[in-house]
Amino acid sequence: MKFLAIIPARKGSKRLPNKNRLLLGGKPLFEWSINSSKKVNNICDILVSTDDEKIIEFCRKKDVLIPWKRPKELAKDTSSSVDACIHALDWYEDNVSKVNGVILLQPTSPFRTHKTIEKGISLFKNNQDTTIVSVSKAKKKLEWMFQFNENLFLKPLIEKKLNDGFKSQETYVLNGALYIISPQKLRNDKSFFGGKLKPIVMRSDVESIDIDTLLDFELAKIVINNKMNDK
Repeated sequence: MKFLAIIPARKGSKRLPNKNRLLLGGKPLFEWSINSSKKVNNICDILVSTDDEKIIEFCRKKDVLIPWKRPKELAKDTSSSVDACIHALDWYEDNVSKVNGVILLQPTSPFRTHKTIEKGISLFKNNQDTTIVSVSKAKKKLEWMFQFNENLFLKPLIEKKLNDGFKSQETYVLNGALYIISPQKLRNDKSFFGGKLKPIVMRSDVESIDIDTLLDFELAKIVINNKMNDK
């Protein structure tokens, strides 16, 4: 089976400016996803979708596809990764080759390993009508979560209390590190969350790090420094 890896690396970012090319361990953030992808045999090509000239210049020196600058209408704050991925997929299948699956690798998950991508591909091969998603164990239990009622008082998210017979269960959250979907399903659903979702559970807190804020980035730098000190 052939898989196209798409790395969306839009220039704009409000909470963490230019986050996709921030240097982490001496490498721009998006390069971490490129490097892990190159170790996966089933990936036929790695395509970077960006409107950032510096990322384009970098990628053209690497063995990755950078066929165009992402159109302005797909590079707005309101633009979605789904639209960017469909745009990239359409170009690839029209100009290069048909593929069996699309792998979305967001640059904000630098510690995602090639082994996790390979596990996702293996799972997809037996579940091609689903979307493979990476998840992490939730840090907080649902019974500890509250929301506001109409009078702005807190009310439990789950009304039934533990002492009333509520059985606490493990819960999981999407961590954004990995999505695998068929081209047909991506085009039909226009979503990575439509229909059935098959999870890859990432047990490592480090691998699950998703860089969205300055605090996340500082945490990632601490991880890198600790790894260097351990050598």
